[in-house]
Amino acid sequence: MVWHYRKAVVFDLVRYAVLHGGCIALLVAAVIGIQGTMFLTAPVLGHLFLLFLFYQLIGLALLGVFGSLDVALSVIAVYTFMEVATQGTFMPWPHLFLFQAPADSLSLLPPMMWLGAGIVLSVWWIGREFW
Repeated sequence: MVWHYRKAVVFDLVRYAVLHGGCIALLVAAVIGIQGTMFLTAPVLGHLFLLFLFYQLIGLALLGVFGSLDVALSVIAVYTFMEVATQGTFMPWPHLFLFQAPADSLSLLPPMMWLGAGIVLSVWWIGREFW
């Protein structure tokens, strides 16, 4: 499957980025409709963009690791569900989401650092696996 997928990886990344970005835009528009634009600060927008890149790239990297779309999606879904359901308080793994507005730049540093590390490792793995 990886050999076949190697031919369409760039096209699929663009297609899924448009779909994923559209869904995020709808979610942000809904939150703006409910709460206004007060939450749209530069650090939160930067975090949202890094989270977008992370999910785009980690999905492809996990597909390369496991070689199965079902397993890759399951890993992503389980992590996301556990993180959101417990709001980052249950498991001792790196937390990627912001559940409260960052009080200062230090509270924003760990999620941004983990997102950056995940993006770099994903790009490295994708390059190793698909090219």
